[in-house]
Amino acid sequence: MINDFINRFQQYNPIIRTKNDCGYDWLYEENQCVEIPNKNPNKNLKIEFQHNGEITLIFCCFHAHYSIEDGVYEYMCQQIADILNNKSCSAVLFCGEDKEWKGSTLLKREEVQLPHKEIFSFILENPKLKNELLSKGGEARFDFWDNEFSIKFEVE
Repeated sequence: MINDFINRFQQYNPIIRTKNDCGYDWLYEENQCVEIPNKNPNKNLKIEFQHNGEITLIFCCFHAHYSIEDGVYEYMCQQIADILNNKSCSAVLFCGEDKEWKGSTLLKREEVQLPHKEIFSFILENPKLKNELLSKGGEARFDFWDNEFSIKFEVE
């Protein structure tokens, strides 16, 4: 599976990481991570291949879990291609002055213009989180692979 992934994205110079690599001590011994470096090191894309068959995609503050079932792996690879081609971004909602993470999703580029209440409805459906955001304010970030497309704004 890792070899297939590396072959698909070889033009992005993927690097295989293990628990022994600096900054990857969070990996379990038997798991591997493929990192696709970005010009901005805070935006490196990481794909953790776990020994139990689960795959985790990490990009900025967004992460998602996938299985290796037919179709699911292909869907994940398409999402990664969309991130690398600036067709999708990490959409994240933070709350308060300390910018506490409240939730994230992967968002298509054309959806960025939607009202934030629609984009983050899965968070705002929770009355406690909605009230916290109303009282403390917040920030929404849309992080694209190429920083020139990224957007950040205050949410009230």
